[in-house]
Amino acid sequence: MVLTWHFTVASVMPNRFAIFILSVNSRRDPLTPTAGVEKIRDYLLPLYRRYGKEQDCRIELFDCSHVELPEMRKLILHWMDLYLRSGDSGANPGKGIC
Repeated sequence: MVLTWHFTVASVMPNRFAIFILSVNSRRDPLTPTAGVEKIRDYLLPLYRRYGKEQDCRIELFDCSHVELPEMRKLILHWMDLYLRSGDSGANPGKGIC
């Protein structure tokens, strides 16, 4: 007997509001189709907003191919400073898990 599990990122995420999401993607990257990224963003942002956690979910699309832009790196470093720098498990921005 083979058991299979079918799920989508969007169906799993509503139970994960303790997760801080930063997703940086490229519009012209065939590995991350823009339509899929937008679908996830359009599903998750209203949920995070409803629970007062909109600032904890950021999904960005940049107009480039499969590269890391300096703007992406800056955003990632800021996000890490915001959520990982200090010590209370990310309960508040600026109070992260490190």
